[in-house]
Amino acid sequence: MRLLCLFFFFFMFFSSVFSQESNELEKTLIGMLEKEQDARKNLSSIYAEWNGKEEFQHKRDSVSLVMLKIDSVNQKFVANLLDTTGWPDSLSPQANMAIFMIIQHSPASYMDKYAPLVKMEYEKGHINSELYAIFADRLLMRQNKPQLYGSQIINNYVWPIQDLDSLDVRRGKMNLPPYQKYLDSFKDSGMEIIWNKELNVDDLIKILGFSPKDVR
Repeated sequence: MRLLCLFFFFFMFFSSVFSQESNELEKTLIGMLEKEQDARKNLSSIYAEWNGKEEFQHKRDSVSLVMLKIDSVNQKFVANLLDTTGWPDSLSPQANMAIFMIIQHSPASYMDKYAPLVKMEYEKGHINSELYAIFADRLLMRQNKPQLYGSQIINNYVWPIQDLDSLDVRRGKMNLPPYQKYLDSFKDSGMEIIWNKELNVDDLIKILGFSPKDVR
């Protein structure tokens, strides 16, 4: 009886410790998500308010620097987590989103390393199809390959898309709207998008003057 009680005590003790650690991890990840999203909102507001004005570049570069520092800290934390324990089970949707977004906003080599884990979480239903489609496109673009779903636009240019004839079929399977409707949403916000279907990856890299593969 004493042995049973002792076992129960240790079981409850370690269960309590594990629960506290899980709660702390949740708080940390959600806090990271909030910080990285706030940084991106700030950058978007700079573009909306200052683009075309003399102060734009200075303001953009200042906010971008803060964003990159936040991303770097977040990426180190998530890399350590995934490398030591893997992607934790039983996280809240928001905490899962935090890990996903931190990987999504990372350099190409980081994205490539954790892409198999992202795919596994998508297949488990922890990442929705719309977000996974964006991730898949972004990863392909960062590898200098044509995208699948057309989500990636860089410097107002649509990154080349493979197999255009079945584009809307692929998008429909990922719960994305028809492509023209997606492009029209940018027009509604006053953003001019250039979609030259004849451009291949090498052509667009020459126009841009850089490769997305090399972008931080």
